[in-house]
Amino acid sequence: MREMQSESPDELGQLYRQLWVLTDAIIKSMAQTMCSEQLNKISQRDRFPTEVLEQMGLILDVGVQQIVTKHKEMKDESRCANLAFAYLARFALNFVDRGVVFRWIHNYISRLDDTDFRALRDYKTDFLEILCLHEHHVPLNLPVLINGASQIQRLNYSGGVVDTQLQTTNASGSGFLSRFFNQIFNTPTLETNETDRYASCSGEWHLSPSFAQNHFIVGLLMQELVACIRETKDYRKRPILLLRNLLAKHSFDRRYGDMVRAENGAQ
Repeated sequence: MREMQSESPDELGQLYRQLWVLTDAIIKSMAQTMCSEQLNKISQRDRFPTEVLEQMGLILDVGVQQIVTKHKEMKDESRCANLAFAYLARFALNFVDRGVVFRWIHNYISRLDDTDFRALRDYKTDFLEILCLHEHHVPLNLPVLINGASQIQRLNYSGGVVDTQLQTTNASGSGFLSRFFNQIFNTPTLETNETDRYASCSGEWHLSPSFAQNHFIVGLLMQELVACIRETKDYRKRPILLLRNLLAKHSFDRRYGDMVRAENGAQ
């Protein structure tokens, strides 16, 4: 893609329009490799070499730089490229270390946020819409309470409240999801009462940096929802409709029909 940047607009536009073929081939090749080598039996962070993940991250980094640069003169083609990158990130969440993919997404969205162009805001919403279509959207966003000390708040079987230490400082760190699920089922180390439990989770009740970090994808969506209030009416509709449709979708999801699970997801 770097070599193509100096080519004619027609050639670059053709690349952008057909970029979905490349990203689709990457994802299908990863899936085929997993099946043939039985990589599904090992941890996601150990399935593919670091060099492969670095190259995939580089594709997204270079791609978003070119989209920001070329979106004015190649609006439709740039949008096609953005959609292809969004699908690449979405499906990569199924195969590789999700902490690494979250870092890709964070860097990509940050580049789109660096400018004030309306078209790039639309691209960002397109990107978020595709991410929110992930079949495991709720678990990806960690529907649990996490206090200021990075401790997961949960009830034990006897009805008491327990804290489990979540040893992470960044949602984009390597192996974040695997560490999270290992620690949430560990033996609880601290008991507290109900009042202290919720008081210690004050960062979970508003759009704080810790909320956006711990519940990454929905944190991005909520940040965009807040930012869109200052935008024109026709743009405000998109983030609002995205949130509404997301809530409606999960309210009818049979996997979350149980009231306890539904309440956790609503948090």
